[in-house]
Amino acid sequence: MHCGTIHMNKKNPFLLLLWIAGLISIGMLLGLLTRPESMGWYSNLHRSPLTPPQYIFPLVWTFLYGLLGVCGWLLWSDTHYQYHTEIKYWYCIQLFLNWSWAPLFFSAQTISGALIVLILMNGIMGRILWLTYAKAKYISLLLAPYAIWILFALYLNIYLWQHNA
Repeated sequence: MHCGTIHMNKKNPFLLLLWIAGLISIGMLLGLLTRPESMGWYSNLHRSPLTPPQYIFPLVWTFLYGLLGVCGWLLWSDTHYQYHTEIKYWYCIQLFLNWSWAPLFFSAQTISGALIVLILMNGIMGRILWLTYAKAKYISLLLAPYAIWILFALYLNIYLWQHNA
């Protein structure tokens, strides 16, 4: 495969919809279980002036989980290249970390634990972008908004950690 060519199983695009719907659904479920507005703890934290309004988060995460779904589908549909094995491994680890952040932060109220998760997520996403950019630029481009958002989330989490110790 050349960088501009996508080799994938085009016989079942329904799987693409499953990937997107599955990741968005999991994200929505986690959002419902860990709603910050239902937790007085979060509303009493000193937040960064750059913290977006609360209604922005579900919109952004729906979009980002959709992109993660497309990337997952692309990775598991294109079995032509063995380098995907390492990318798939890191993709799954970062997804697990992503799903663990909200329960750690909102339910367990551990700002430092959530911060560690975001540091790991950003490191892993850097690795994924590095691996995909060389061999599958289309995946790294699709992951770029997610990488930027979790980097911003890292900043917000660091701010909370510094100002709410």
